[in-house]
Amino acid sequence: MTKRVCALVLTLMLMVSGGSGVLAQDASPRAGASAASPEAGTDGVDLAAMTLDSSVMPEGYTYASERYINLDEMAEQYVGMGAVDSVEAFQTLNIVGHYESYYATEDSSDDIRSYVIEYETPATVQAGFDLLEDEGRTIPQEAGTWEDEPGLEGVGQEPSEVTTATFSGDNGPAGTNVDITFRVGRFHVGVAASAYGEGATIDRDQLEELAAALEERVTAVLAGEQIAGIDETLPSLVPPLDSPFHNEGYQTTDDAFQEQVDAVDVDTFVSAYTRNASFAPEQLSPAPVLLLGVARFTDSQVTRDLLERADDLLPAQGEYERAEVDEVAGHPAAGYTAVSGFGGGEPDSFRVVVAADDLLLLVEVLGVVSVEEAEQRALGFAEDAVACATDGESCGPFALPADLAVPAATPQATPQA
Repeated sequence: MTKRVCALVLTLMLMVSGGSGVLAQDASPRAGASAASPEAGTDGVDLAAMTLDSSVMPEGYTYASERYINLDEMAEQYVGMGAVDSVEAFQTLNIVGHYESYYATEDSSDDIRSYVIEYETPATVQAGFDLLEDEGRTIPQEAGTWEDEPGLEGVGQEPSEVTTATFSGDNGPAGTNVDITFRVGRFHVGVAASAYGEGATIDRDQLEELAAALEERVTAVLAGEQIAGIDETLPSLVPPLDSPFHNEGYQTTDDAFQEQVDAVDVDTFVSAYTRNASFAPEQLSPAPVLLLGVARFTDSQVTRDLLERADDLLPAQGEYERAEVDEVAGHPAAGYTAVSGFGGGEPDSFRVVVAADDLLLLVEVLGVVSVEEAEQRALGFAEDAVACATDGESCGPFALPADLAVPAATPQATPQA
């Protein structure tokens, strides 16, 4: 149950620095830091279940990030760019939740983002739409051009529109972005695609298909239908993380296991939910980092079998070595030392995998001052994670002291694992 650490590092670096590069070049509404891990909106609606996942993504796109948006940070961002006069003015929009997911190509030359913004009532969506979809307020004039056209016929409700933006390269990479946005009840919904480089293009037909799929998914969640790969009990089984810079969300087998997905019988997989966060004291490195995850399978025998083959589930990129861990809180487990790539190449991380009934739990501490410290922290978190998942106890929030960070090998070091 892993994500490629290099992809995680890129995402966390972008969040720690407040957003740059690929994440900053988008004509659709965005914000900075993550929210403090809400599992649902005002009436129990699970926003994380609404956005698109890898099951509908075009070939070549893989999981990059997913997160709740911190609405206070979002308000300050819009004030900072001059789009609204004050935080109080932004708050009158009555936005109560915002969630987004990102998928990107391996070289990050193309990405697709889907998002859901929750309002108190359908009537309050229009005011938010008028602000968030006004590129004249959110895109600097020298940064590029944009054009709005009517929304897609038969997809969603008004207000809706399709925005095509072209970025000059003066304020980030040159490229183009197409954002299809619309309303579903009291939810402001959209899917946006970006392509970078001179002459980059976007497959409009493909994006329209994704917009239709997004409307269908949001509508199904609101109707209480069962969504493939979604177990809405899982978020409460993963302790929250006390950091403004984190990702969280449901994952498909492809998202969760990535290169190792062939080691998993997809017919036995029910759902997975992960949280990962940076506790970095500064912007040179995301370290230290904490990853938590839980995957539910059809029965306990499946998780025990997977644990016996835990070596097959390790990230393809990385330097992992089996450690002497056989049990955590009375449940079978496996442990590994690892090299994060944040420091000088010595082991500085520790991974724990636990089979607890029909759940497979992951805890990984990356980029701390010593592998011994990483092991101690990871095993402690793992015991509490098991208690949280099985008994509803010791459910955090979890955090890592910033002063545990391994010294960076060089400023802006490029992770190798």
